[in-house]
Amino acid sequence: MTNLILFKSSCINGTLIGSILAYAYYYRLLPKYIIAILLTVIATSLLNHKTANKLAKWCDRIFAFLSILFLGIYIYSTKKTNCVIMFLLLFLICVFYYLAKIIPNLIKYENTRKLSNTCHIFSHISATGLIIMIVLNK
Repeated sequence: MTNLILFKSSCINGTLIGSILAYAYYYRLLPKYIIAILLTVIATSLLNHKTANKLAKWCDRIFAFLSILFLGIYIYSTKKTNCVIMFLLLFLICVFYYLAKIIPNLIKYENTRKLSNTCHIFSHISATGLIIMIVLNK
């Protein structure tokens, strides 16, 4: 089943992240492998939230996991200022995503999907904030 709310969130946050990545590419502010993995996550997220395909869902999850891993290593290895805040945002991405997945199993009421979507959107927003912070911090 497609999820129009999460698709719109992926479109908005994906456009913001894509724009920041274009800026980062032009000014060589990020390694190309980081840019490539993040663009792949944007594409798989759009595909996942627009279709009901299990392969799209698992591709999105795998590439999201890889991007979190690579971003964590990148933040740690570059010793950028505000790295504690960046790790906090990385952590929040994981927490909000996890909450979005477990809420339907823990809480049984009619607005469960709305609460789950809200947590998932906060995960998207945290990711956008993290990418902006990584690119703009020295």
